[in-house]
Amino acid sequence: YQISLMRLLNRILTLKQESGIGFDQLGIRRDTLYRELLELQMSEEIEGWFRDRLIVPLLRVFGERRDSQYHNLSEQIMDMIRNHYDAELTLEDCAAKLHYNANYLSSVFKNETGYTFTEYLSHYRLQMAKRWLTETDMTVKDIAERLKYYNSNNFIRAFRKQEGMTPGQYRAKYGAAGE
Repeated sequence: YQISLMRLLNRILTLKQESGIGFDQLGIRRDTLYRELLELQMSEEIEGWFRDRLIVPLLRVFGERRDSQYHNLSEQIMDMIRNHYDAELTLEDCAAKLHYNANYLSSVFKNETGYTFTEYLSHYRLQMAKRWLTETDMTVKDIAERLKYYNSNNFIRAFRKQEGMTPGQYRAKYGAAGE
């Protein structure tokens, strides 16, 4: 059975190496692994050793990588929104640029941010609207058109829903003239 255990250990170490994971990331020293395993006798000890020394640390590293990748993808999507909020922008456009499936990106983005792509885009656009209402003299109609609301009434309705007041009321309350 020791030969089988050594083969299992070698396969796990090969997986670790092929995944680019260093021994230091797992908090172990290579030269002690084989000796430690050979000293174990009971199947429960051996099972626990594999779990605690190799499997759990490997899963932690893989989880950190996944989380980092999810965060990176979400940041790239938010960047696209910040740079193209005033254009026709869809999740499918982002997926094509990032070379990912749109459904996958949708799931990743929702898990990372707590918002759907559409909710985040809409929220960002309304943040820009508030900025323009307070810092410029653009008309509500112009702001709505620039933010890709083809009907200013839809823009006013969305704005009121988020802010509890119309864009005109917001401008009167928070604009330069309202200070």
